[in-house]
Amino acid sequence: TTKEVKKVKSSPRSKTEVTATAPAVSTHQAALMLRGGADATELTCIGMAAIYSFFGVTLAANPSWFWGPKSIFSYWTEMDESGVWFGRCVGIWMAAVTTSPWTVGMDMASLIKIYLPLNAALMVLFLQAAFSLKTTGPAPQNVLPFNMWYTQLPIAAGLLALNAKAVMG
Repeated sequence: TTKEVKKVKSSPRSKTEVTATAPAVSTHQAALMLRGGADATELTCIGMAAIYSFFGVTLAANPSWFWGPKSIFSYWTEMDESGVWFGRCVGIWMAAVTTSPWTVGMDMASLIKIYLPLNAALMVLFLQAAFSLKTTGPAPQNVLPFNMWYTQLPIAAGLLALNAKAVMG
């Protein structure tokens, strides 16, 4: 549908009235246009990929160096070989699954349904890492003088809220 839009163009000498026809845009469509056209489903998948594929690649490559006891971004103040092994496994999974809409054509509408219980569980685990575990820092050499899991809490909460919105429609 279209609607008529009146624009008044001013100049120092005279006022010119111009009438143009423009497509009618709903508030929802306008919001999508501001976000580059992405809806909650796509934004959830983009957010998950941005956070977890990065974390996943670094975990897969070298979890101890990136996030271990001697790292300036230490998430864990203790990490033995089983932690390194498990970090690599989880990192590969994170990177593979969160990039799957772009790498293998995974359906985003299905993926957000998988993400919702995972995001809820991760929120609980991140709270545990931030407030209960004794091996999650802060390490003395950390760039930030507090437990790095604190930084994950608002990110996880935002992704969980966006994910819930996407699933509920």
